[in-house]
Amino acid sequence: SRKAILKPAVRKQMERELRGLRRCFAEIQECEEYKIFQNRSLNDMINKLPTNRTELQRCWGIKAKRCQQYGDPILRIINSHLQPEHRHQRRRAHSVENDCQTSCIAI
Repeated sequence: SRKAILKPAVRKQMERELRGLRRCFAEIQECEEYKIFQNRSLNDMINKLPTNRTELQRCWGIKAKRCQQYGDPILRIINSHLQPEHRHQRRRAHSVENDCQTSCIAI
């Protein structure tokens, strides 16, 4: 399973980046973070580790509209942690703010 390939520290970093992305979207849209996606959705993403939009929509609370709005930056974060070169070494921080600003232009 994909879940087994990630070290706990890598999973924690991915969770921080996904939470940062959610916070960024919430600030730009001037709403509460849970309206972007709830903790339950975030936890389901971390457990299922989707690599494409179809898999992302299988996560709790992520349907077509949310997938269209936020899917690409979410998947970039997850996929960046699943790349083989990042499994065994410390990776540099993903550019959450850049993803958020780029994605929010379309919203």
